Amino acid sequence: MSKSVKNGEVLLAIDGGGTHTRCAAYTLDGQQLAVGYGGPSNHLAVSNSQALDSIQTAIANTLHFCNLKPDDIQFVSAGFAGVDYDGAGAPDMETLLAEAGYPKALIFGDMVTAHAGALNGQPGILVLAGTGAVYFGTSSNGSSLKLGGFGY
Repeated sequence: MSKSVKNGEVLLAIDGGGTHTRCAAYTLDGQQLAVGYGGPSNHLAVSNSQALDSIQTAIANTLHFCNLKPDDIQFVSAGFAGVDYDGAGAPDMETLLAEAGYPKALIFGDMVTAHAGALNGQPGILVLAGTGAVYFGTSSNGSSLKLGGFGY
């Protein structure tokens, strides 16, 4: 870890999918500290216990790589396969993150986080193809639309 951080000054960003889960730790000013990986965490494709194990493994690996403890984490933001663009499925993942020890979390569908990252929060259409496929778009008036996204 190249920067000293104080307790509660780290955010975790999680990308949870059907084949693997990636977790990155960031300082509050946006410096990436480490990335760790775990197994699949799509709660619609694997058991809740397997999804929880994958999330915990990804987080533990990330914290290990940057020599941090769970208490150093202020907040978790996550995009999960199995959570829809309208938030359906998010409560299930919030419960799993709380079980992992992270009750302060903001959960989105992975299509929403991928769209935000690819288009920097601007309107547009994104096509995602991985374990499954989905079209997701937003307009300048804030409306959104999803096509596909029904799994592999």
